[in-house]
Amino acid sequence: YLRNFLGLCAYLDEDKVEAILTRLKFSNKDAKVIRLLRTEARCNYLNDYYLVAMLAHKLVDKENYTPNEAWGLITNVLLAQDNFLFISGRNKYYFEAQDTIKDVFENGCYSLKQLAVDGNDMITLGYKGGQIADALEDILTEVCAKRAENNREALLALADSAFVRHNVRKLK
Repeated sequence: YLRNFLGLCAYLDEDKVEAILTRLKFSNKDAKVIRLLRTEARCNYLNDYYLVAMLAHKLVDKENYTPNEAWGLITNVLLAQDNFLFISGRNKYYFEAQDTIKDVFENGCYSLKQLAVDGNDMITLGYKGGQIADALEDILTEVCAKRAENNREALLALADSAFVRHNVRKLK
């Protein structure tokens, strides 16, 4: 019933969704993910590689879903929208989105755990405390956007670049 509910959420305003979540007594975790998917997985986004990869990152790294669970949730959002997409003649988008989701989960890097560098590499480069996580998040963003390859040498150079250092809190 989650798939049907996600489809319904796309057409309801936020207050109605909240009322349904409360009335049906969804767990806090499920309610949080439904809110996340409702706001971030709109029809026009699921064929955008970067946005699907970042949504997968949020589900896997921040909400502790397994990759298979995250893939299923994102696919369910697309399936919940499929009636609208076919009725509106946007079935080409449906197939593009399906391919994008598959590509992200089968070939992409969408999790900090998949990066070719880790916190120890950031420490070696002089990052400290919260700067380590900030740098890794910036690096993952670049990989998800396909502006950097997920290989150790390229990511170490990126981490040591002015770009990442500028985005991360000042080194002390």
